[in-house]
Amino acid sequence: MLTGDLFNLFVFFEVMLAASYGLLLHGSGEKRVRAGLGYVAINLTASLFFLIGVSLIYGVTGALNMADIASKVAAIPDHDRALFHIGCAILGVAFLVKAAAWPLGFWLPGAYAAASAPVAAVFAILSKVGVYVILRLATLLFGADAGASAGFGNTWLLAAGAATVVFGAAGMVAARRLEGAAGYAVMVSSGTVLAIAGTAAPDAIGGALFYMAASTLAAGALFLIAEILARGEDVAASPQDAVFDDEYDDPFAADDVQEVGRVMPASTAFLGGAFILAALVTVSLPPLAGFAGKLSIFAALLSGDGALSPASWTLIGVLTLSSFAALIALTRFGVAGFWREDAVAPKVRSPEFLAIGGLVLCCLWLSAGAAAGLTYAEKTGEWLATPKAYISAVLGDSA
Repeated sequence: MLTGDLFNLFVFFEVMLAASYGLLLHGSGEKRVRAGLGYVAINLTASLFFLIGVSLIYGVTGALNMADIASKVAAIPDHDRALFHIGCAILGVAFLVKAAAWPLGFWLPGAYAAASAPVAAVFAILSKVGVYVILRLATLLFGADAGASAGFGNTWLLAAGAATVVFGAAGMVAARRLEGAAGYAVMVSSGTVLAIAGTAAPDAIGGALFYMAASTLAAGALFLIAEILARGEDVAASPQDAVFDDEYDDPFAADDVQEVGRVMPASTAFLGGAFILAALVTVSLPPLAGFAGKLSIFAALLSGDGALSPASWTLIGVLTLSSFAALIALTRFGVAGFWREDAVAPKVRSPEFLAIGGLVLCCLWLSAGAAAGLTYAEKTGEWLATPKAYISAVLGDSA
């Protein structure tokens, strides 16, 4: 990911995707095989677009080094600029597919829901790789110093990102299983960053990056929790058998003691607490990290001089409504999973406890250190928006 060369980036992507193919197809079942084969076909097609786009860019600029390409964009002859833009657009389509932007991200919810829970949790990061590349190339190649190419594609990124957020939010409400809702939450996270990338506002980009980190951790936790709850639906168990594999002694078992309430098994308490925290981060309610990220985005969009643009108002409205949609969806799954009268207490194995606990603790750590995290993210946004220093560091005096 630290590469400055487009072809090296392609090699990295292919190595990463080759591993993801095996991870998704690992296991059995028609649903997983069907989703896995579709995932492989879609990503191979996107990789073909990747090569076509890189070839066109190389044909126009004679370079594959990102800094070298950025230094030549402003000087591209007018008769070649359209071909350069076509190459960048094809490259953008490839990464929008990998970032699961609407309407190119139709594959993500089904593929992630079909994968095993640990794989789906890791895949929550996978779509963000495409988002990262789009953000990096958009700010590097089409910044203010790009001449006639400055701002190329920003409107499309804003529209695609907002549409992805709307589609993801609607999908969360319509989802019938928690793992499906978590997949749509991944799309909402990706769409938020893509839309903010289209605004080219450095402070807003910083807030979006912070929100992306928090929401990705929360989505990973939701995938793991969903698998445990689904396992509890398939295998009936009594609460006495489901306390982290330890014996459970019912204090109200004696005949002479009148029962005054229900005892909550430790596994249910742990999963319920983890679910609430992950849901609050996904919904972006205070005081957790998701809220801090979205608040930073809103503050950046509202801080401009003069009247707020219709695009900014629309984006603020879309992101706010997506939080309400996530609240409705996750509240429904929380009630169905933990508050039912006939709910079965799940068994949580030690590795699952460590994985879910680790993700939730990372969310809490981001929330506690939100000020420092946002400062770092905003500095990253400023660095992305002013690529001159990067170009000079790579090319030296020839920049």
